[in-house]
Amino acid sequence: MVGSAATWGWQRSWDRSYRRLAASTFQTTHSDKHQHIVKAIAAGDEAAASRAMTTHLMAIQDAFGDDGR
Repeated sequence: MVGSAATWGWQRSWDRSYRRLAASTFQTTHSDKHQHIVKAIAAGDEAAASRAMTTHLMAIQDAFGDDGR
């Protein structure tokens, strides 16, 4: 049950952020970030992949606000 409750809380936060940011903006931004990650991995550039992933995760954290929600 604990896992289900945590998942539900996370999903609610995600849905609120998704709606707040506007779906098209959110999708475009994150699609672009995913492309950077994949290109770096495909090129075998571990440092670039790490930077791209960090940038992506920071953008998601910012979308949820400073407290992660």
